[in-house]
Amino acid sequence: MSIIVKKTISEFTLNALNLNITSIELRNLLQLPVPVKDTKMYKKIHQFTIVFAEPQRAGTVLRLSMKYTGLINSYFDGGLYYTHYTDLKGELHWMVATQLSSFAARAVFPCMDEPAYKAVFHLELIYPSAHVALANTKENNPVDLGNGWSKVTFPPTPVMSTYLLAFTVGPYVSSSVVNQDGTLVRAWGWEGQEDFLHFTAETAGKCLYQMGLYTGIKFPMEKCDHLANPQFPAGAMENFGLVIYKYQRVSLNPKTMTTLDKVEATRVICHEVSHQWFGNLVTAQYWDELFMNEGFATYFQRLLMARAFPSEASFI
Repeated sequence: MSIIVKKTISEFTLNALNLNITSIELRNLLQLPVPVKDTKMYKKIHQFTIVFAEPQRAGTVLRLSMKYTGLINSYFDGGLYYTHYTDLKGELHWMVATQLSSFAARAVFPCMDEPAYKAVFHLELIYPSAHVALANTKENNPVDLGNGWSKVTFPPTPVMSTYLLAFTVGPYVSSSVVNQDGTLVRAWGWEGQEDFLHFTAETAGKCLYQMGLYTGIKFPMEKCDHLANPQFPAGAMENFGLVIYKYQRVSLNPKTMTTLDKVEATRVICHEVSHQWFGNLVTAQYWDELFMNEGFATYFQRLLMARAFPSEASFI
């Protein structure tokens, strides 16, 4: 973590929840160690404070490295959580994913976990080679580590709030389109859902293009993923570039889906796409203002639906 000191400070506080921090290291731009006098964990208020041996002056740039362990929770508890599905043979398959809104990023990594604080995130995952790893930005080619494990890195994210960071690993399959502005749009589900994802990919691609056209601001990443999860505590979450849904919302059997199914899926997809601008690019300052994000997204979901499907605008 890189820290730019804006005014002279004697200590530095991060949010942390259910994390066991075992070591920290601070260095300056010259890679010289910065002595630490003390560290304090305040569990009740989810804070971890580093006390410097000497005050750090304005303009100083620090590099903070930490080693810690955390928990993989049930999906009800958010943070980094596990979920599963049972296939037609009765076999159980597991995946992990994140739900960091609201204020659960601190349960995955020490950070300044408030919407007003934004950063660029660099992510690297080690995962079972038979699975797929996804995050906010498009994955680079994985490296085989042997013994059934791979490592993948992801390009840096745009400047964004901690609660919008997302990553997941699972036995995923996808359907993809490249929309009119050249953005790769992928819909993901688990094995056996290959034919159920086309509608979501196509709809999300249209909504993403129309939102960029309307605002004059193109979606800032190479791809935008839409993942159907078997268990999810909310209807959907607008993670920047990796939207996660409860699977019933966006995994649609083309042989049985009704007009109402299509309308409801389109509504929630357009809602989450509009959040990529209103909420992700432009963000509320604190948690009690997040209703503003939802207000804009609720307004724009209908607008995007009509623009993405003009022949059905009167019905929508």
